[in-house]
Amino acid sequence: MRYLFVFINLCIVTLAGAAQELRPVSFEASGDVMHGKMLRQDFNGNTAAIVKVKLPVQGVTFDGNLIGEPEFHTNEYWVWLEAGDDGTRMFDVACPGTETVRVVFADISPVEQLQSKTIYELRFDIPARLLSPGMDDGVTAELMKEAKKLLDQRKYAEVLAIYLPLAKRGNAAAQYYAGMALSSGNATPQQKAEGLQWLEKAADQDYYDALRWLPTAYRLGLNCPANPAKADEWKRKALAAYRRGAERGNADAQCCLGQAYLEGDGVPMDKQEARRLLRLSADQGWPLSCYWMGNMDESTDPKSALGWYRKAVAGDDCDVYNSALGLLLLTNPAVRNTAEAMRYLERAAELDKYGNFCFGVGSIYEIGDGIPADKQKAIKWYTLGASRGDASCKDRLAALR
Repeated sequence: MRYLFVFINLCIVTLAGAAQELRPVSFEASGDVMHGKMLRQDFNGNTAAIVKVKLPVQGVTFDGNLIGEPEFHTNEYWVWLEAGDDGTRMFDVACPGTETVRVVFADISPVEQLQSKTIYELRFDIPARLLSPGMDDGVTAELMKEAKKLLDQRKYAEVLAIYLPLAKRGNAAAQYYAGMALSSGNATPQQKAEGLQWLEKAADQDYYDALRWLPTAYRLGLNCPANPAKADEWKRKALAAYRRGAERGNADAQCCLGQAYLEGDGVPMDKQEARRLLRLSADQGWPLSCYWMGNMDESTDPKSALGWYRKAVAGDDCDVYNSALGLLLLTNPAVRNTAEAMRYLERAAELDKYGNFCFGVGSIYEIGDGIPADKQKAIKWYTLGASRGDASCKDRLAALR
């Protein structure tokens, strides 16, 4: 009987250890464009595929149909592998502190083998113990950037697999993203309550995204019961945190406090103080503050606005900043450049997940607003917007066809 208990205990230890091993959770084509130094030829003369392995751990090695040496880029490895008719179907990942994992693509995705000139992303459920050694603030910051992308894609389970262990270790950014993932989508009331707890933990550490979210969530009842008293409480806490951060020279805090004065949100409206704070933040390159500086300067100093919008786009290539820059270049005679304007407006439409900017670009081409009308280009952008669910794009597409 004693041997039986020893055997059972060994099994329990083994299972507990196995639960803490590295486990692949998703594999898919990223849709990113391969260019420049990313291009490598495989043994058959095809352009090799790249697998971006999301592992923020130093010293990981790979084995399989590798083409050249892998490269480590902050929080991920780029691994070039044979592609085409004889494309790679699996490869091995050896991470320090855990057993080697054989990743068979078809086991976790519809991908059977790698295609030429295609970039893929491989994600793991990463045990917290692997992240602890050597995890510095820079790597953690890069991990948090990845979280926003996963949330936008509504991959809540993947967010939790990666960030919940970090949240439990007290990382404020991870607490925010874990909280958002728990309270989003088809979350149960219990999950939403747990998500709010994580969001409040992040806010208590002066994490500005959480401080921005909580007053709005409690006021409007977003993923929680509406609670005006708690909304006011968190707004006061947020403003106090922004002031502390702004006094330390934090660009994000200066931006948040500047926006509050600009809109009279929780403080008396004061455009002079708003401009002072936003300028301090923008001078540090904070993209949202650069956008607001451009917005404030549009009517009085379009050349200054142009410079601020360019700085915003350089700091964050997002749809709103590209659209603002494009519209200024299209509509303001002092800085008009229609060819450049359409490049930025089309970029905004490409980045827009919901198709709204696609409708705007399609309308410009349909009507010929500042440029020659082009029905085929209008149809192209309406089609893209319709595929993303924009009702106006669908209506115009039906009318033009």
